Amino acid sequence: MNREPARASGLQRWIIELYSRKGYYKTLVAIANKHARIRWAMLAKGERYDASAWQRHPLHQPPLPPNVGCPERS
Repeated sequence: MNREPARASGLQRWIIELYSRKGYYKTLVAIANKHARIRWAMLAKGERYDASAWQRHPLHQPPLPPNVGCPERS
C-alpha cells in the first residue's frame, strides 16, 4: 500500500493488519471473500452499484472554510 497507515482507510488498515498476520495468499482470499459478500448483498437487495455513495456518508464531510459557523471574537 502506498498510503501511510495513519491516512489509510478502514479497509486499507484491515488489509495491512491481515497481511501482517496471515500472509499474501490468505489476504487475497479474504479480500475476494469480502467482495463476494458485498456483491451477494447487493444482488439480494436488488441494489445497483453507486460509486459516489461514499461521498454521502456522514463521516465524509468536506471541511468548512475558515470562520464559517464560528462567531467572530472582538
